[in-house]
Amino acid sequence: MIDIELLIIIAVVSVPLLIAARWLVRRVGCDCHQCGNRMSFFRELTPEEQKEILQYFRIHENRDPDTSAIFLCDHCLIVYDDFSGEKKSMSGDNRSLCKVCNSPYVNYLGHAVRTGVVAGFIEANSKYIEEVECLRCERKPSGYGSCVFCDTAIKPTLCYDCHTLYIWRQVASSKYKFLVPLTDKAILKRCIDVWGN
Repeated sequence: MIDIELLIIIAVVSVPLLIAARWLVRRVGCDCHQCGNRMSFFRELTPEEQKEILQYFRIHENRDPDTSAIFLCDHCLIVYDDFSGEKKSMSGDNRSLCKVCNSPYVNYLGHAVRTGVVAGFIEANSKYIEEVECLRCERKPSGYGSCVFCDTAIKPTLCYDCHTLYIWRQVASSKYKFLVPLTDKAILKRCIDVWGN
């Protein structure tokens, strides 16, 4: 049987270590999931870059994002926003939250193909079938991993709860790529932390 004193010692030692690790990740930052280069925090960007990025969110998503959760890859010109989860987990698309329903189940289409529920995604996004190869994919991916290494030019992610389709793309005259939800539904004003971090 484990001694209570040992459990207390483990807790006293592990809690500060976890806090220090989280602080270090926030201080050092994280790598872009596309190219692996270190991303810049929003606060490190020039005022012009900050203005251009915020302009997208205010005009196209009608919201003011949490700027402490925005990261920019200077190499890919990808903007990871508060819904993509880098501030919390640093683990990429499979930790993204849906901008429409706040569900944590935004992922590639491979799992839907494997489980046979892809028809619902095609029906919900029928006007994008010609534009998005993945909706008519004939490669029969066997899961998330199959999609990660796919060479499709436009590789979307989709919300497994509300079927919203997401594509990384440049919008209007911006040089940056944003994770754009292709939907007529309203976008949430704020990301709600479903992981409790």
